[in-house]
Amino acid sequence: MVFTTTVDDADIVEVETVLQHEVDGNMRGLVAEAQGIVAAQHGIELDEDTAEDLLTQRVVYGERIIDGTIDRDDFDSYADYDEMLQHERSMFEHDADTAWQLQMLGARAARIAGFRGVRLNDEMGRSVAVWMEGRDSELVQYEGDE
Repeated sequence: MVFTTTVDDADIVEVETVLQHEVDGNMRGLVAEAQGIVAAQHGIELDEDTAEDLLTQRVVYGERIIDGTIDRDDFDSYADYDEMLQHERSMFEHDADTAWQLQMLGARAARIAGFRGVRLNDEMGRSVAVWMEGRDSELVQYEGDE
């Protein structure tokens, strides 16, 4: 079964701007959670800025998150740096569960900011994740082609 619901556009925030609605650090825990998710899955310690960029999808979860973990200044030449970067990227294993968890952090941030949902990117393109807890009665069974 497929269900649908209707949500006013004013109740949806763009994931790229959701952290602009942070008040008194009320979303810092989500940023730390993004760091923890990546550390647990990949053993990569992200800085706070990169974790924020993952949460807001300014950085797409994937091999590029490694870029911030390798310091160009640690290498004698750009060629050595680039070789290490390419090697580390090639070793990265994308994990669908990790991608899902990171996407849901955006939805949770929207909820903290007082929105019902968040417009974000997933494997199907642009979509909306709507927080439905306590709103089951608003779901309507979809009768169209599935």
